[in-house]
Amino acid sequence: MRVAVTGTPGTGKTTATDRLAADRDPLNETDGSLDVVHLNEVIREEGLSAGTDAERGSLVADLDAADAWLDERTTNAGVTLVESHLAHRLNAGRVVVLRCHPAELEDRLAARDEPDATVRDSRRRDRGRRHGRARTGRRNRLVRRVPLNR
Repeated sequence: MRVAVTGTPGTGKTTATDRLAADRDPLNETDGSLDVVHLNEVIREEGLSAGTDAERGSLVADLDAADAWLDERTTNAGVTLVESHLAHRLNAGRVVVLRCHPAELEDRLAARDEPDATVRDSRRRDRGRRHGRARTGRRNRLVRRVPLNR
């Protein structure tokens, strides 16, 4: 099953998915197999972009190409976690939305030297617009919101 782990930049998606993967013993079949895909890395490394957003200094993802890449990818894992602020826009059996307090989010983004446009967009998205798209996205699926603060 594919699970999309999404949330605005800085909510802790990478940290959470890496911790989940680290808690699994890959040699223990009863532990449940888990595969983590960091989608932003895949988009960059596999050339799955449709250009560059000059204001944010980031790639514009080709979501159809990313979906196709995930569909063609082979894994023996029972669950594949796809982590990205865009993951909710891909085909997935479940969606987990990570959130954190706006002040904490701003602190995290400032510590990462994110562009002002990213900080501004993150404030807007944290008000629920992103989660509405997750509920009504490409396929019907269960959406879980998980607040993550210090």
